[in-house]
Amino acid sequence: MFAACYQLFVKTMNEEKVNQDSVLNFSAQPDEQVDSQNILLLNPNLRTLIQQATAPLHAEIVELKQRIEELEVNLQLEIASDRRRLTALEKPVCGERMRKHADDLYDVMIKNGMRQATFTQAARLLGITYRHMRRLHSILDEDPRFDVTKDARHKTRYVIRLTVSTIRGR
Repeated sequence: MFAACYQLFVKTMNEEKVNQDSVLNFSAQPDEQVDSQNILLLNPNLRTLIQQATAPLHAEIVELKQRIEELEVNLQLEIASDRRRLTALEKPVCGERMRKHADDLYDVMIKNGMRQATFTQAARLLGITYRHMRRLHSILDEDPRFDVTKDARHKTRYVIRLTVSTIRGR
């Protein structure tokens, strides 16, 4: 591309009967103050040549800027999507069945006069497995009727207690 521009430049200079050596040596004269704008204004063919040579570059710059903007928008959408997925993973899934188990546990504990139960005892009362009962831990923590605490007599056991306001309310 540069070679084609240079050839067109040389052709233009030859048509105007300008000595090529004086053009090449023109920039080698440091004592003179040369204004590049004035040089371009003196030769309209040179100006159009430069505009033609830089037009594809300007178009490519515009395309690249648009592409960068698109990528930034896509990145922001991906970040928002990732945040939604992480938030969904952090919150436990609480279905109707899990809420029903919490309600049933409350009813059974009140009916039997129990103030507290271990997870094993609660699983037996509800007729579910211990593992399933452990999944209810997060729901029981959020439920104001229950207080899930560590057992004082056993370092790995947790106890499900009815709150004081719940016991007095019945």
